[in-house]
Amino acid sequence: MERTMKVIGKGKLVLPPDLIQITIHLNITEKEYEQVIISAAKSKDELTSTLVNIGFNQEELKTNHFSVDSKYEGYSDEHGNWKNKFVGYELNHELLLSFQDFDLLGKALYALSTCSSEPQFSIHYTLKNQEKAKEELLTLAMEDAKKKAELLSRAANVSLMDIISIDYHFNELNMIVQPMERVMLAKSSMDTIPLDIHPNDLIIEDQVSVIWTIE
Repeated sequence: MERTMKVIGKGKLVLPPDLIQITIHLNITEKEYEQVIISAAKSKDELTSTLVNIGFNQEELKTNHFSVDSKYEGYSDEHGNWKNKFVGYELNHELLLSFQDFDLLGKALYALSTCSSEPQFSIHYTLKNQEKAKEELLTLAMEDAKKKAELLSRAANVSLMDIISIDYHFNELNMIVQPMERVMLAKSSMDTIPLDIHPNDLIIEDQVSVIWTIE
């Protein structure tokens, strides 16, 4: 019977984020469908113009999601029956602003606070080259597995031979630090908000299972 040794190798990286992503939410409700589209276009134009004026490129602002739905409100009639009343059309426009210049963050937040549409936003810090980080992480995990296997084989007075199995289960790695979520700023509040927001390092981990034959 073939003798084997199974080892779990673990990799860990601590990396400073190098990409800022601001997810911007525009929510608009109007009684008429045509009007909600017009209002949304004006809000988007205002937002784009404001960001371009402080140094962003128009191409850096991308649409993540766009939808228009009928909006209803519930109410109780004079007989106590619960009914729904049509109040208009609700438009949701989610945009993503990605950039690497951390000095622009404060300017971006101020720009959002000046928009008449009062957009909500979330801030994410992440890595621009996530594939490179994943590859480095797997390399570290394999190196860790080999080191452990060599230590165990010496301690057990056996020899490592061939690798007969490498088992890796892909896991979605969390490469995001989120210091602010779904915030809406008024222009008057900007004097009290600390704009020098330093992100924590990203800590990402992964593992691989390796089986060697031994003799």
